[in-house]
Amino acid sequence: MFRHILCPVDGSPQSNRALELAADLAERDRAKLTLLHVGHSTSPPEGLESYLSLEFKNTPQFATQDLIGQRIVEEAAALAQHGRKIVPEVAVDRGDPAEGVLAMAKRGQVDGIVLGRRGHGRLAGLLLGSVSSKVAQLAPCTTILVP
Repeated sequence: MFRHILCPVDGSPQSNRALELAADLAERDRAKLTLLHVGHSTSPPEGLESYLSLEFKNTPQFATQDLIGQRIVEEAAALAQHGRKIVPEVAVDRGDPAEGVLAMAKRGQVDGIVLGRRGHGRLAGLLLGSVSSKVAQLAPCTTILVP
C-alpha cells in the first residue's frame, strides 16, 4: 500500500500510460499523488513541439521550459483526475530528469515511483530508457516501470 506516489510526466504516450497506473494506485490506496515534470536545462526535448505555440516564440529559453513543463503537468493532472476522486499535486523543475525525480523522491518522502520506461528525449533510440533505468537503480523506494 502506498502513501505517496510520484509520477514523472513528459507528455509522451509511455508517460501517460504510467500516469494512468499511478492515478489508479493513488485512488485505490488513497495515496497522495505528485506529478513532476523535469525539463532539460539546455533545450526542449524532442517531441514536445506540440507544446510550443506562438506565445512562446519570443520567450527566453528557461522561461519557455517552465511554461512547457507547467502545461505538461496541468494536462497530466486533468488526465489523472478523469473519472477518479483524486487531486494530484504538480511540480515543475529544471535539470537532469533522473536526478530531479530522485531528488523529489527523497525530499517528498515518496514510497512509490511510477514512470514510463521510455519518454521524450534527445537521441531516444540510443539512450533508450536511460532516465527510467537510472531512477529504478537509484530510487530510495519501490519503482514501477510501465512499457
